Amino acid sequence: MEVIKITEEQRDQLCSELARLTFELRKDKSVRCIYFAPYKGFGSILGNVLDVTIVRNGSKDNELEEKIKKYNLFHQEHNFIRKFGFKIFLETDEDIRYTLMDLNPSECRKSNHLMNSVILYDESGEFTQIKEQITKVVKKNGEGTVYHYYENLAEVFPPLDETLDRAIDDTRVKSKKM
Repeated sequence: MEVIKITEEQRDQLCSELARLTFELRKDKSVRCIYFAPYKGFGSILGNVLDVTIVRNGSKDNELEEKIKKYNLFHQEHNFIRKFGFKIFLETDEDIRYTLMDLNPSECRKSNHLMNSVILYDESGEFTQIKEQITKVVKKNGEGTVYHYYENLAEVFPPLDETLDRAIDDTRVKSKKM
């Protein structure tokens, strides 16, 4: 697995941005889950990419789609890449595409994306449960399983864990004061 090294300042900025995004996006009643994963290249996007997926209950909101489109364009600029150490890319998906065991494993498995991610928000706990169950299946069955880790998946150093938890707590406190 690739390691993406960022500065402590970039880690702090990135965690604050993830927390801010989480609290802003979850205001939309159609949002059921928000998760992210760091990649060394992601599709046609080169470099360090933080893919943030917003899982929705199937309803399309053109206003949210437009916000995401603008966010993606804005956060590919050099200043933001330097600030966060990543190109932050937002995408949406429908909740019905996530299941414990996919019916057609040869198709792109969204639950596989979930397994390779960090969950920022899970409205009902359903997506956390899916991720835990898939992780158990992978550990039990090993290499022969239909779920796998992506080659371009990366690890961030220094790790985001504690800083991200702190940023989410800080944002939660700020949002209650408003």
